[in-house]
Amino acid sequence: MNFYNVQAVLDSIIEKEFSGGGSPEAIKHAESEIGFKFPLDYAEYLTELGCGFAFSEDFIGLGGEEHLDVLCTYRRLRQISKHTQLPINFVPLKPDGYGNFECIDIGNSSEDKSLVVLWLHDSGDEQNCEILSHGFWEWFAKELESIQDFDEQGQ
Repeated sequence: MNFYNVQAVLDSIIEKEFSGGGSPEAIKHAESEIGFKFPLDYAEYLTELGCGFAFSEDFIGLGGEEHLDVLCTYRRLRQISKHTQLPINFVPLKPDGYGNFECIDIGNSSEDKSLVVLWLHDSGDEQNCEILSHGFWEWFAKELESIQDFDEQGQ
């Protein structure tokens, strides 16, 4: 699955805005700052969409406002807190509004596909995160379908 597989669903969502994609240099800079090479599916997202929102859901990446910027969010979540610190090999994708984030577990992802997990901010540093998807685009497609269903129900 790739961007073109989810583009029709994304196009059907009226209330959305994405930054339009990051440059290869911006992606390399983000990888360098975080210290890991991104899986190819996430790099494709950064190239095609960058970051943005669909309906009421924010999607973190490159090229947008600070709260949607992967580096700013990563640095903030890596700061020591009274709850827990984002693991060094997690890349935040989407906040849930309660301090938790859906993330890529870079340490357990392949070169091609992202392992997407749910990181709970108050569950300690040794938590076993729930696996949400074995691929960024599969995860993103599920998110868009959920948004589309919610929107169609008039919620």
